[in-house]
Amino acid sequence: MALLKNRGVKKVHLALAASPSICIRLGRHFDQRNLPEVTVYQFDRSSNRYTWGVEIASIGTQIDPKKGKLVQPN
Repeated sequence: MALLKNRGVKKVHLALAASPSICIRLGRHFDQRNLPEVTVYQFDRSSNRYTWGVEIASIGTQIDPKKGKLVQPN
């Protein structure tokens, strides 16, 4: 993921099908200083779609109070 940020990637959308232990290991390696913003989505089998997601900000990212979304400062 650090390689992606070095290439100018601002945001990563992650849909992960893995065991809880793999997800925890991935979370332990997340570093807000060196990685782009990440959105992790939850898949709901009953509706066969991604029903919600969690945005994880990187350092310097702010929340726009009007939109309730993460934004990069100017």
